[in-house]
Amino acid sequence: MMLAGSCLRVILVTMHVALGRVPRALSIDGAARTITIGAAHLRRYHRLARRSGVDASGPYPADSLFFQAAHGKRFDAVIAMYHDQGSIPLKLLHFHDGVNVTLGLPIIRTSPDRGIAYDIAGSGTAHAGSRRAAIALAHSMSRAGAAAAPRQRWAS
Repeated sequence: MMLAGSCLRVILVTMHVALGRVPRALSIDGAARTITIGAAHLRRYHRLARRSGVDASGPYPADSLFFQAAHGKRFDAVIAMYHDQGSIPLKLLHFHDGVNVTLGLPIIRTSPDRGIAYDIAGSGTAHAGSRRAAIALAHSMSRAGAAAAPRQRWAS
């Protein structure tokens, strides 16, 4: 899962896991797999990362890392070990336009990063920015992916 906004992208190693279970859910192999999947996604769909190989570094302290990623443009994405570690800074910056991107699929899948919001369903007060951002990002990814993908030859 990648949470994305216009100035910050966060890729999660673990998803919705209780904080007490995070240490058992983490592994070097899991983190490496997340980095590899994230790098492939960034190379294909986001032109900032169109380079060969994976340029990964760290770990860095979270108190300055997210600032550098969001404002210093030093990183294409941040790999966060657990959900809240990555979603809190993302939602601080992109509460109304955050997008959830499912990585590693053969198709593009984006969705609003706001959840279902049962508490305001039907009230007409929901903010549509995240939905619009999800659609716009899917469109942008489809254009970038089409440009990056090799031409397919089909026979009938």
